[in-house]
Amino acid sequence: MSEQLPRVMKTVRTLQCWSIGVLTAFGFLLKNQSSLENFYNVGPSSTLIIMGLTIDTIALYSGIVIYCFVNTIIRNLKDQLVIPWITLVVHDTTIDKKDYSYFQLQEIVMMSSFYTWIDWFIYVNIVFSQADVVLIELFAEMLITYIVTRMYLVTPVPTEPLPDLSALEPTG
Repeated sequence: MSEQLPRVMKTVRTLQCWSIGVLTAFGFLLKNQSSLENFYNVGPSSTLIIMGLTIDTIALYSGIVIYCFVNTIIRNLKDQLVIPWITLVVHDTTIDKKDYSYFQLQEIVMMSSFYTWIDWFIYVNIVFSQADVVLIELFAEMLITYIVTRMYLVTPVPTEPLPDLSALEPTG
């Protein structure tokens, strides 16, 4: 078992407690507010406006739902594949990067950052529009995260010994 697991579990428990506390406090605050009644509509509505676009037909609403699922897949690819690679390769000062193109590494890092801002801007506009859209985003996020995590958990660990890479290491 990893020596880091207890520390990670403490952090996860802190996240759980914080999330429950925030949601509870938010629930109490919203209970006394009537100005957010449009937020609790479900489906297409003349009050569902995302970035200036009124989502009042099934076709537009379906487009939002499809966008949420596809964008969640893209976001997870970035968060669970690209970001760790950036951390473990680009940001690791112990790895020689002479075999990597400087411009390709910059492209990877810059595109990741650029997408994060675009995603954040659209995401905030979508989730602040109506409660059912928040639930769609949450469901899509949980589903995709489950699928990606399951993929990592069921992938068998190679039983063959790893090749000797000592000849590839720089000398000196």
